[in-house]
Amino acid sequence: MRQAILVIGLLSLFGAAARADEVELAPSTLVSIRQAGYLLQGANLGDLKRAVDSRTTEVKPFKANAEAILAWSKVIPALFPKGTDKDTKALPAVWSDRAGFEKAAAGLSAAAETLVKAADANDPAAFATAFKATADACGGCHRPYRAK
Repeated sequence: MRQAILVIGLLSLFGAAARADEVELAPSTLVSIRQAGYLLQGANLGDLKRAVDSRTTEVKPFKANAEAILAWSKVIPALFPKGTDKDTKALPAVWSDRAGFEKAAAGLSAAAETLVKAADANDPAAFATAFKATADACGGCHRPYRAK
């Protein structure tokens, strides 16, 4: 739950930055925001993986984790404007294949929406399936757009 609150805080901070006509952040600040967000994303996914691996029958408590992943997925493209390619693991394809990058982020959003619904329904089987799809969507973006 603490991680979800941190993600929401980061998203609030970025919400202001997303309106470039109102607030302009230095490229290094945007890189720091997305790196912190991805750390929180990984922690949320780790919590969900432990729930799936332990075959928990109560998945509703993990809805906040799923909602945080969904909220994060929706701002990912905006966190990668031109000029934020320094001190990052993002590959040049993020900017040269923008349509593909945005499609990958949208795929994560779709998978995370299903994950939220499965958690809300307290359906462990659907939750496990949706978790796999969400994790696969993360990996589907990392392979072409993130250096190891």
